[in-house]
Amino acid sequence: MIDIRAANPRLYEHVEELDRLRTLRTQLLYLRAYLFTCSSESEAADTLRSMFKSREHFYEHVHLYSVSDLLLVARGGLLFEVQEAVCFSELHVRDCKRCTARGFVCEVCRSNDVIFPFQLHIAQTCPDCCAVYHRSCAPRLTDCPRCVRRRQRRLKERDDFEEENYSALDHLENENLPVEKNDQHDIGEKCDNTLTSKELKSQVQAQEVENFDVSAEPCDVEEDADSIYSGVLHS
Repeated sequence: MIDIRAANPRLYEHVEELDRLRTLRTQLLYLRAYLFTCSSESEAADTLRSMFKSREHFYEHVHLYSVSDLLLVARGGLLFEVQEAVCFSELHVRDCKRCTARGFVCEVCRSNDVIFPFQLHIAQTCPDCCAVYHRSCAPRLTDCPRCVRRRQRRLKERDDFEEENYSALDHLENENLPVEKNDQHDIGEKCDNTLTSKELKSQVQAQEVENFDVSAEPCDVEEDADSIYSGVLHS
């Protein structure tokens, strides 16, 4: 397999068919997330697979090509094949109630129109959480509302976790019980000594501050199909 972006990304600038295929395959990667997670009785996912027998990389990646793929690009046959797959997949999403329910409402303009990440001409996708906004509305955002909610939720979960664990440690402290260091789940280096509950509480606080990270996992349409699945499933 040849990764065009790694081998020579300027090919997209000089070969019109490759540039159009990059757009179509980006759409197809998003559409695949809908079809492959659709719980309806349709056979859309199987149909998409049958369109690319032994060439699953076409709907799993954007930039990967085999030598035979590149020969088809030169002959002009590949572009039509991918266009057909995109049209079929988009038609399924629009006609399927379950897939349509996984669309997005722009949180900037609050329009009732449902938008999808594969609508590249009108939609812009957050690179961190895969939320979708109108391309014309996105410049008005200072931060992604969905990312903000996720950070707030993680902070709350951390605070709840701290409160629960500190309550348990306070109980031990009030009972004046020693805590065996080997039972601290690798907090600090192991030794033969014991720690008081107050010392353990201090170490837990330090460990949580060191390990806590509120940043979201990135969602790169060209790299991480699993993140795209997550974005679709939690839309």
